[in-house]
Amino acid sequence: MVINLSLFCQVVLGAGFLFSFIANQSWQSALGGSVVALISGFLGLAAVGRQQLGNQRKIITVLEGNILDLQDYEQQMQESLAQIVYQHQQVESHTRFLQAELGKLQNQIAVQRNYKEQLNGDLLSLDKYNRQIEEDAQERQTRILQLEKQRMNLEMLVASLSERKKQVELEVRELEQDVDVMQEFKLQLEAQLNNLESKIQELETPLDSIALTPYPKPSEVYGSQPISQPNNASKPRPKKKKLPQEWQEFAAKLTRVEIEILRAIAEQNNPNALIKQIAQSQITMPELLIDGINELALATINDLIIDPGSNPPSIAETEYLQNLQQIFATISHT
Repeated sequence: MVINLSLFCQVVLGAGFLFSFIANQSWQSALGGSVVALISGFLGLAAVGRQQLGNQRKIITVLEGNILDLQDYEQQMQESLAQIVYQHQQVESHTRFLQAELGKLQNQIAVQRNYKEQLNGDLLSLDKYNRQIEEDAQERQTRILQLEKQRMNLEMLVASLSERKKQVELEVRELEQDVDVMQEFKLQLEAQLNNLESKIQELETPLDSIALTPYPKPSEVYGSQPISQPNNASKPRPKKKKLPQEWQEFAAKLTRVEIEILRAIAEQNNPNALIKQIAQSQITMPELLIDGINELALATINDLIIDPGSNPPSIAETEYLQNLQQIFATISHT
């Protein structure tokens, strides 16, 4: 509290002089009373000032404590601010790291979207490829059924070939025995030939005195077996029609010997003798010729043309017989 001393002195002197002059009716007493009042006022003012000074010292002490507290608080605030700044720097660093990671994730998302689009395209391609596979599977199923039929025919052919193999082995053994006999006969003939040569050398008779003896004809010695001709009048002529493509291919691949075999089977009731004669002319066996014809038929018309295991051999189907007759007619015209 600020006190104006001049104003205070004036008020105290004026008030003491006025009250003393009123009480004593003397200006000297009034002057002395005003001086006394002034001194009393100064003393009261000093007492009040002393008390205020003590209060101010207490206030200063409190303020100094508050200042210390504020300094401590300021230091704490500075430390907190430093921590906040450090945390802010870490947050900014982490934010930059997160932004970089976000950029990477966005790039990955873009790559994943492109990959998803590629997968969708691949799925469409796979769907189309799957339909193609299903179509191929149906075609292969049909082909499998055809192959199964061919397999059954081949099994029948193999079974017949096994039987014929046994027969061929028997015939081979018989031929081996015949070969042994022929070897012995050959040795005998060579011995006789040597004897004849020695006798010819001993003979000195002129050649004109030797009567030539006529030799018999081979037909008179061995005889002849006429080949029975087919009776075409007893069989109806097939209707003329165009051969299927596979039969044309089959006919084009037949050899002369195979045509003779088929003609014998188609036109004779018991063609075994003729087939055997044809096989001997080709230095082979009838079974091998028949198997070759069946293999060619299986490769072209997808079926066996000669019934396997039949004795005597016969054509498997009536339709096949008609096609063969047409082939024979075409060959005879050419």
